[in-house]
Amino acid sequence: MSGAELLLLLPEIALLAGACLVLLAPAAIAWPLTALALAAAAGLALGTAPAEPATALSGAFERAAALDALRALICLLAGLALHYARGCGRADARLRSNEFYALALFGCLGMFLLSAATHLIALYLGLEILALSLYPMVALARGDGRGAEAAVKYFVLGALASGLLLYGLSLLYAATGTLHLETLGARLAPAPVDGLLLLGLVFALAGLAFKLGAVPFHMWLPDVYDGAPLPVAAYLSAAPKLAGLLLALRLVGDGLAPLAGDWTVLLTALALLSLLLGNLVAIAQTRIRRMLAYSAIAHTGFVFLALAAGSAAGFAAAVFYTAVYALAAAGAFGLLLLLNHRREAEELADLRGLNRRHPWFALLLLVLMFSLAGVPLTAGFTAKLYVLQAALAAGLWWPAVAAVLLTVVGAYYYLRVVWYMYFEEAPEPAPDPGPGPLRRGMLSANALALVVLFAAPGWWLELSREVAALFPVGG
Repeated sequence: MSGAELLLLLPEIALLAGACLVLLAPAAIAWPLTALALAAAAGLALGTAPAEPATALSGAFERAAALDALRALICLLAGLALHYARGCGRADARLRSNEFYALALFGCLGMFLLSAATHLIALYLGLEILALSLYPMVALARGDGRGAEAAVKYFVLGALASGLLLYGLSLLYAATGTLHLETLGARLAPAPVDGLLLLGLVFALAGLAFKLGAVPFHMWLPDVYDGAPLPVAAYLSAAPKLAGLLLALRLVGDGLAPLAGDWTVLLTALALLSLLLGNLVAIAQTRIRRMLAYSAIAHTGFVFLALAAGSAAGFAAAVFYTAVYALAAAGAFGLLLLLNHRREAEELADLRGLNRRHPWFALLLLVLMFSLAGVPLTAGFTAKLYVLQAALAAGLWWPAVAAVLLTVVGAYYYLRVVWYMYFEEAPEPAPDPGPGPLRRGMLSANALALVVLFAAPGWWLELSREVAALFPVGG
């Protein structure tokens, strides 16, 4: 390996070294070491970003400045989730152990590899490192039967999804004779679309839909969100969403770009099914985490609709939307962790009278719910608007109209949270959540960022366009 290639792989090396150090370090410094590793990886990603896209390890991995900004955001989201988790006094002690932080860093390593992979084996390697880090995290709390059940479901369905994806990739290899995504796309361009290619495409997209929790491959997501320990659900809800988007961009926007006429139809169908089931089933939920899980399925539908546009504007909208959603999800789970510090807050009814007890926390949760619902003055509105504009520009009129109608329906369950906080009486006084000023400040900044992105979305939208330009369809 040359010195130039080593420089390109420094962020991944920092995460790997950090995870190994955390495993060996005393428990008292596990969190500071984890935070340092995340900061180092983000700093190295930004500091060593090449002016032009560059590859390493025989073209298996690619670095680009725009992608490095997303990698830094992955570190930020992971760091936020882990820091919020430290404020949950009721969490199992193992969720603040060396193993928990090491698994979180290995998960970030998998996300980094996913974001840089330009080779099918490297792509699958990054995906499996991420998945094999998440499975034990879900089951990490001792004596938690729901967590163990969720981990088994996640492992079984995750293994099935990996098998589907791997089978699809192997069929694509059989049809083209290459594992490099760029070469694969070049060989697909002049080739006639035959049954083998279409079968590989269908299996690859099925595996992708499993990993992102799109309908009809969503079965694991509500159980994992609701059954996993709350700190793990917070980690799952944010940074892996960006990694999943980058996996989708690598597959459909790079390797499978010549088959855009076929995968746009499949993604449109997955998008509409996810929007329909996610929004309708979320209305019937009384547990906060299950509601947020079905909400995540609906948001995946919006991301797939943006990708189905098959254009630069659609890819940019997908990047912008996923980043906004990840920020809002991290903040929502952060507040849940904060409210669970002294007593359980798992049901929607547990939020009754929150405005009278903790008005600032109620305001922050209101901003986060409004952003998830797509209400104006929050970045969620801007993100949905960009997706709909891209869909309409691509001629997806009726899917865009259906998305608008289902978004209006879905706004009900977000507004129900606001109703409980502001218009219902609490059955009994609640103790102060008791977080330190740093955690309060971070949650406030998290929610404020969604308002700032609404007021000044230009810089993030420009970055999203730069990411989209890296892929043939987006370019």
